[in-house]
Amino acid sequence: IVFIYYLIVSKTKTPIQPPQDIIPTSTKPTSITIPSPTLILGKQLKVIDINPKNEQTLVPLDTKLVILLNDVFTDEEVTFSIGPSVNFTRQIQDKSLVITFNQSLTPGTLYTYTIKFPNSPSLPQSFTFTTAGPTQRFLPNTFPGEVE
Repeated sequence: IVFIYYLIVSKTKTPIQPPQDIIPTSTKPTSITIPSPTLILGKQLKVIDINPKNEQTLVPLDTKLVILLNDVFTDEEVTFSIGPSVNFTRQIQDKSLVITFNQSLTPGTLYTYTIKFPNSPSLPQSFTFTTAGPTQRFLPNTFPGEVE
């Protein structure tokens, strides 16, 4: 059986021909333009300075937040949130986002705010500050009976 297989295979082989020379159709070099990541992904917005500074204490109760970004931006390109919640208005001035609170901040309170960039590959950035004044202490109710 092996001999018969050898005969069949040996008779069906065709001689291998060397490859034909490849002739280029054009002699012009081709160039590829790779767009920058900014064009593909959008602006790379990020916070470069803030006032008050991150983790600053004794911040006045009537303070304004000034957040400086690395590039000009529109209202849709930056979102701002703060906790504990407080009403505010926002204004864009060139590369700065100015946050003005509609009421005095609470004394002795740690505030955390976050800047997000919905149309950008940049990551959100969070910062904190603590207002001036005595810290409010919340003591648990240790009275053993019902409160009237």
